[in-house]
Amino acid sequence: MKNCYRPGGNRMIWRLVFILFFFLFWTRAYADREVTFYVADNFAPYSFEAEKLPQGIYVSVINEIFSRIENYHPKIEVVPTVRAKEYLRAGRGFAMVPAHKSEGDRNTYSSALLTERIITVCTDDVFDENSRQQWPVDYQGLVVGFRRGDDTNFLGDKAKSLSNKVRVTPTDNVVSNMKKLLSGRIDCYITESLSFLFDLQALGKEGVYDRNLAHPFTKGTDLMTREAYIMFGLGTEEDQQLSHKISVIISEMRKSGFIDDIIASYLRE
Repeated sequence: MKNCYRPGGNRMIWRLVFILFFFLFWTRAYADREVTFYVADNFAPYSFEAEKLPQGIYVSVINEIFSRIENYHPKIEVVPTVRAKEYLRAGRGFAMVPAHKSEGDRNTYSSALLTERIITVCTDDVFDENSRQQWPVDYQGLVVGFRRGDDTNFLGDKAKSLSNKVRVTPTDNVVSNMKKLLSGRIDCYITESLSFLFDLQALGKEGVYDRNLAHPFTKGTDLMTREAYIMFGLGTEEDQQLSHKISVIISEMRKSGFIDDIIASYLRE
């Protein structure tokens, strides 16, 4: 019987096995780490879902940030703001956007991304005899809509005390509020100024109103401005280092005008 044994054969096999395991370990050790970001749903042009993909200003900002950081990549999920906060409190996910600081909270935030401007939008007849410049006193007797899931800091203590005189009602998104306004189901709605412009374009494209005629809406009161931040979850020391890098990059992007350019790109028709 012919002897097929060759000296050194086993050694060659073990060498190949070692190389294979070393390659697998190296690939795993140096592969990009995935970090989960939650962005608010139904908040165009800031964040929304289109064709089952996250879209919007905040999504573009996140992707640009991670194009400047090695060994990490973001996984972006579109969820209601309330749910995003619950996920982070439960230790699930890395961060959420947008988040707005409140007095006394102990959450960890990035540098400010941009300034959101909260306004009222009403039908023209609402302003026939009242300029409606003071919220909420000048809005007594009206039905006012706002986006479901948004924080309600704009209501303020005075509005809460006037709850029987100013009726506020949530809807799913800004477009829903616009359509309710056109149909007369609400008198005004509260929105963010860029959201109003973005969805006004969308309604015009849908043929809901003629964009060549005067807008069927009138801007009312500036209720508040608020800085939007990324809020980070309870993370490890590595997460804290990553959070710091993100804050530095955001400051650079804002100072250079890069974030302004991203915003402008979403308002071009």
